[in-house]
Amino acid sequence: MTVQIASPLNGEATSPTLPVSVKLRQFAGRSRLVANFILGRQTLDPGVTVFNDDTWYVSYPRSGNTYWRFLTANLISQGKTVDWTNIERYAPDIYVTRDSILRTLPRPRYLKSHEAYKPAYRRVALIVRDPRDVAVSCFHFTKRWGMIPEEMQIDEFVPQWIAGSFYTYGNWGEWHGSWIGARRDTPEFWIFRYEDMVTNPAEHLPRLAEALKLQVKPEDIQRAIENSRPDRLRELEKKQRNKHKVLRDGKNTSSYVRAATSGQWQEALSSASVAAIETAWATPMRDFGYLS
Repeated sequence: MTVQIASPLNGEATSPTLPVSVKLRQFAGRSRLVANFILGRQTLDPGVTVFNDDTWYVSYPRSGNTYWRFLTANLISQGKTVDWTNIERYAPDIYVTRDSILRTLPRPRYLKSHEAYKPAYRRVALIVRDPRDVAVSCFHFTKRWGMIPEEMQIDEFVPQWIAGSFYTYGNWGEWHGSWIGARRDTPEFWIFRYEDMVTNPAEHLPRLAEALKLQVKPEDIQRAIENSRPDRLRELEKKQRNKHKVLRDGKNTSSYVRAATSGQWQEALSSASVAAIETAWATPMRDFGYLS
């Protein structure tokens, strides 16, 4: 697959004013970061201490990073049960676990990040997902976190999402362009499509294990796949909702782990929303195999 630099959004887009509740949440997040910095718990930039043998699972928000983390955790846990109570021990989320704790974890570490290109991240697995499905998942996620009004319809949401109004990482095209533009054809940079892993993990998980140089047996692969099934993760979420920050926070009206399938956009998006996404990012979508 030939991957080209993702194109920027075509045309001009006006970013809407974020709700006061969202601004307050962002302010609180920045304040916590500064407080942790003052207390010596967290660095301000790049956010966590980086080691040369770290592997970074980088993805645009709602692109399947959680699935990758559970697959990896179940591969390296030596048969121990992995759930929401200990996932941060095996494959931590840098936005949940403090740097002071991250530094104590066994190495090599496998870390989740949504950051755009960072030179400090040397071993990188880029997780890519069809932006039409990402839009659907982001729509439900932003409602879960109260970032948009409950009554907002998805066709209202999509233009704002294309403009990159809801995340500080830029829009889908800009974010992927930063990684592909900087790391294409470089060592220790691997591209994985979410759809491939979900539909055929028996083929693609061994590829991930090989890239990470994990010494695993076929039965380890099968156990990791079985223990990381999205339906199992959803069931664990119901039972352990108070055991992990991302499950506790936000409204309980929707699941953090959603359908975990591909092609949801075909029923969820109008033809106008589909056309807007495909027009904005036709080139990278073709490069990743989402458009012919």
